[in-house]
Amino acid sequence: MDAHAQTHMIPPPPIGLAVTEAHRALAEFAGLMYSRRFLNRMPRGDGHGVVLLPGFLGDDGYNAPLRKYLDRLGYHSVGWAQGRNLGPRGDLLERALDYIDTLAARSGGKVTLIGHSLGGIYARELAKELPDSIRQVVSLGSPFGEGRDTGSYPRRLFSALNPDEEITIAQHTLTEPPPVPTTPSPLE
Repeated sequence: MDAHAQTHMIPPPPIGLAVTEAHRALAEFAGLMYSRRFLNRMPRGDGHGVVLLPGFLGDDGYNAPLRKYLDRLGYHSVGWAQGRNLGPRGDLLERALDYIDTLAARSGGKVTLIGHSLGGIYARELAKELPDSIRQVVSLGSPFGEGRDTGSYPRRLFSALNPDEEITIAQHTLTEPPPVPTTPSPLE
């Protein structure tokens, strides 16, 4: 059996882990409130543009608190302006490339991409295509290691919602970092 076939046999995590996400979200919110003073003392930004890319099923509203925080620090943050992230389908990545390239040209400098989960995978892939427009990539919990997403619940949900769509990001390139500075995901 070849390595590609073996990656498709990775089972998803136990359903109990998915159920605990709500509890974890509450704990993270409480931790955020507790650490607010520390967060407000972070170094100030230099005003450069930051584009936030949401995870699977997220949208720009999902990243609004992080955008607000980055703006308070002195960055100019925006959402990805592509609607709800339903996975890499149609011309989504081409539209995102055009949007990011336009933002970089308008700002007169390179932009930082921050992506959560699938958004982090997009950020890395977009930076490979637009290295002259990207200052750095920050990925948050993005499963871009070998075979990481094949057994995940988001991958199964994407397949269920898009039975005729293939995931168009080449699996073998996900482990290759872009030619710009990156902050690795804890899953890397």
